Amino acid sequence: PFPFILDIEITTNCYGPANKLCGFCYKNNNPNGHNMTLEQFKNIIDKMPWLTQCALGADAQGVTNPEMYDMMAYARSKGIIPNLTIADVSEEVAGKLAAVAGAVAVSVYHHAGFDVAFDSVARLAAAGMKQINFHYMISEKTIDRAYDVIKAMQTDPRLVGKINAIVFLSLKQKGRGVKYDYVTQEQYKALVDHCIENEVPFGFDSCSAAQFLE
Repeated sequence: PFPFILDIEITTNCYGPANKLCGFCYKNNNPNGHNMTLEQFKNIIDKMPWLTQCALGADAQGVTNPEMYDMMAYARSKGIIPNLTIADVSEEVAGKLAAVAGAVAVSVYHHAGFDVAFDSVARLAAAGMKQINFHYMISEKTIDRAYDVIKAMQTDPRLVGKINAIVFLSLKQKGRGVKYDYVTQEQYKALVDHCIENEVPFGFDSCSAAQFLE
């Protein structure tokens, strides 16, 4: 009767990958955001002992909430696996994440330069991170470059054998995302067909479930 996975926003303070804010961020995160405290995090976790995983909403670099790793360690102490999404990871952060995270998703977007994400994957893999995914938000403005990322997954030595799957995220027309438009069903089907035909492991968020089923 209870959910097993909790998404929990531990900060709205973000500078964006390569210090370039994502123009489609539905949460409108920016450098003037706020951090959740460790005590607030513990209070939430302690009320949900049935959880198996928690997905942390962090900043692009995984640095703006100084208590983030204490939160992840606390979740582990309760038998709850912490996962998170980032976009621009240093070697130091990659090492910290590999030590405590179950899985890490790397957001990959052209506005910051694909190398930012590709290098982040390489650093995470070198640090021993076992499950790394790509997160890619699809919209009218971004879907064409998704094919470039898929090709890189199959050819770029920083990525080959290191990416578990590319996860396509649905556009949310909120926050800064109001300036973006949804893809058509035909565009979405072409992308899915391309992944299937080329044996590219992929996934999607719950917001895309109806579109995928269709």
